Amino acid sequence: MAKDELKDLPPEERIKRLKRLEEEKKKEIEEAEKIIKESHEEITERRKWIEKVPIPQVAQDDLEGLGEEGKQLFKAHRGKREEAAKEEKEPAPFPRRREDEALEEAIAREAVRFRPAAAEYRLPQAPLPQQINAEYVAQLSTTPAEQLQQRMETVYGAVEKRGYMTWQEQQFVQETMSALEKKAEAVQAGRYTLSEQAAEAAMVTREVASKMLHNQYKSLKDKEQTRHSWYESAG
Repeated sequence: MAKDELKDLPPEERIKRLKRLEEEKKKEIEEAEKIIKESHEEITERRKWIEKVPIPQVAQDDLEGLGEEGKQLFKAHRGKREEAAKEEKEPAPFPRRREDEALEEAIAREAVRFRPAAAEYRLPQAPLPQQINAEYVAQLSTTPAEQLQQRMETVYGAVEKRGYMTWQEQQFVQETMSALEKKAEAVQAGRYTLSEQAAEAAMVTREVASKMLHNQYKSLKDKEQTRHSWYESAG
């Protein structure tokens, strides 16, 4: 609404309109800040992955065909890779992220408290997710990154359509992220190479998986807060 139009309104209506505009602007700013934060997190994740899985030229064994800048990049990454290989003969085990553990705990609480009314809360009645299967993770780590991306996007589509993640899907997501970590460690140690396309596919897969786990954790956390609020108001 133009300033001239506001001036023509009665004072009470003018204040009401201005307050509404102020609220709308606040929401826009909050949404913009949220997008900026998510973008920074995405950039950080990409940089971490690129650090672990450098461009294909860095994975070659000599400097042939590289420009001066490419040679410097090759030397820098090759030095890091050789140093890492000396420090540890075997890749470190996949560290369980704090968010993953919090997610499992929240899901366990939901299963106990809402299992009789699973249909109402749209939570599937299924056994709790088991520990990550190391053998299956090792098998997944040898699967082409493009195939992992396709599977992850299929799961993502199903979860978005259904509105929640099943135990099997949650476990697949966690095991796939573990497999990608192993793949990255193998590249870093010089035992494995990825094409530029495969590296991009792996990065997209990790981002989709992280988003799914984050959304699941946030959904359960919101439900728990809503339940506490209901109890407080009822009491």
